[in-house]
Amino acid sequence: MQLKIANFFIARTERLKMVGWDTALKRLDHADFFSRACGVLVTVYNREMKCLHAPVSFDHHYMAFRNDYAADRELIGQRYYSDRK
Repeated sequence: MQLKIANFFIARTERLKMVGWDTALKRLDHADFFSRACGVLVTVYNREMKCLHAPVSFDHHYMAFRNDYAADRELIGQRYYSDRK
């Protein structure tokens, strides 16, 4: 079953500031934010539920742009995994 749902969440301002939003990320920003919010914000996460942008079959350039996660993966790898051996 597919549903259309608007993105939203409610948070207390002071707690939200403790997590912050990474404006450098463009495609994986939500996943990064909510994984860093774990333990700071009270959240519910269901791995089986995925929210995706609706594909625009007639606009291949846009879909290539939307599905390009390489830069975000590289940035996240540098930030969180660069010191691992």
